[in-house]
Amino acid sequence: QPPRDFQLPYVFRFVPTEIRLLFDVLLRPLYLHDVSLAHICPEIMADVNLPMFLSSNRLHFSPDPGIQSEVQKNPFIFLGPRNSMSYPLHQNFFTGDVVMVMVLGSKSFSLFHPNEGSNLHPLGGLGSVIYAADGLQPDLWATPKLRHARGWKGVLKAGEALYLPGNYVHQFQNEDLGPNIGLKFWAGGKAYVCPDWDCALVDGKADGFVSKKRNDDDVTLSIADYREIHQYDSEIIEEVRVRCSEGGGCKTLDR
Repeated sequence: QPPRDFQLPYVFRFVPTEIRLLFDVLLRPLYLHDVSLAHICPEIMADVNLPMFLSSNRLHFSPDPGIQSEVQKNPFIFLGPRNSMSYPLHQNFFTGDVVMVMVLGSKSFSLFHPNEGSNLHPLGGLGSVIYAADGLQPDLWATPKLRHARGWKGVLKAGEALYLPGNYVHQFQNEDLGPNIGLKFWAGGKAYVCPDWDCALVDGKADGFVSKKRNDDDVTLSIADYREIHQYDSEIIEEVRVRCSEGGGCKTLDR
């Protein structure tokens, strides 16, 4: 028999919300999540293909040191069985956009625009980062304002990718009985590197790499290819820093 959807015992309705959310994660199946793939299994990077639109991720060329230190870890692996979940409904501390690529299995997800935050029961003392509401298994007794929230709910299947604006409120839960494997990429567009000028400087590296592969009749983009395209390039980043300064600034983690 397949396992049922995960639910905490009824008694948890009567404990403080912070404790309930903590146990809602701890009592689930063990889950490897938010770990850089390069740190645990670099050997498979040449064997996993990605959507071609990831060939140019401009966030890698941001002059912001905080962005650089995080984005160089791309991609991050999420691997777990059914009902595993890394976090309750939340916003990321890091404000880069997210592309979640599903490699194996499936994930259910719920997403809300940040303007819906007041309807999602933000927790006191934790700002607007963690929310008491559950977009996947709504409990209108515990979080009555959730009935007024408007968002999205769906299932991300193997071979699909989901784009998530960085400030969106979200949660994921693994659904397949076998292993569920997702890869998270921090991503960003023009505002991070070229708000007022042509982006050819940062796009040229990716365009040249992809053109060469197509000339060789290779239309795939492996994780190893992605990391080669986006390896730290001090000359490009220094030029971006100068142009951002001249152009009135580029987007950073603070804006």
